[in-house]
Amino acid sequence: LTVLFVLGMTWALQVLMGSNFTRSWQFLAIALGFGMILILPSNAYFLAGLAIWYFTWLLKSKSDGKTIRPKWIQALPPFFILLFLTVAYFLLIFKDLKQGIKLHENYTETFEGGRLLTLSSLKSILRFQLDPWSSWLYLFFALGCFKLKKQRKLLPFTAIFLTPIAISILTGIMGPPRTFIYWIPFTLIATASGIMHAIQWIYAKLSHKYGYFIFLVLGAYLIATPLY
Repeated sequence: LTVLFVLGMTWALQVLMGSNFTRSWQFLAIALGFGMILILPSNAYFLAGLAIWYFTWLLKSKSDGKTIRPKWIQALPPFFILLFLTVAYFLLIFKDLKQGIKLHENYTETFEGGRLLTLSSLKSILRFQLDPWSSWLYLFFALGCFKLKKQRKLLPFTAIFLTPIAISILTGIMGPPRTFIYWIPFTLIATASGIMHAIQWIYAKLSHKYGYFIFLVLGAYLIATPLY
């Protein structure tokens, strides 16, 4: 459900970045964002990443000499309304939040030496993102990020990946790997982009025969692995 809301929220934000959105898109963004908070409070980290993406994009548009359209300013209220609703909800469940944080702190004290971000916890988060496939697919993820950077499309990925890490370090609150489920669509998109870039390179540099062979083998591996 979280992944579905993540995709919907990202789509709504993309629409708000345009100039032809209606008020219903603002209400949809608020409903999806608050729905994510109700599903899992730590999803607030993802919403913070989206806000950083939008404000960075807005400032970048201004520095590039583009005119800040009134519609873009009109897209700001959903962020502030979501902030108000999130703070109000957190105050409402503050006692339960404190208890949950304390339990997690006890767990990390016992099993991870009390440190927030360890090599072991980082490996667990990375494995979770591409589960059930192997971690070697991160080679394609890195290639996909490189391609997105060349296409000037890396900003949302940077904001969405780095903001939760920064907040976790600053607040000292980091949940288990499953709390980063909102990263999965973006991890898969970057990985798929890297795979397609690699296959296109093989087509161009070697031959279509090698490209088709690698595409079939990799495709069979990606399909078969979840079945076993």
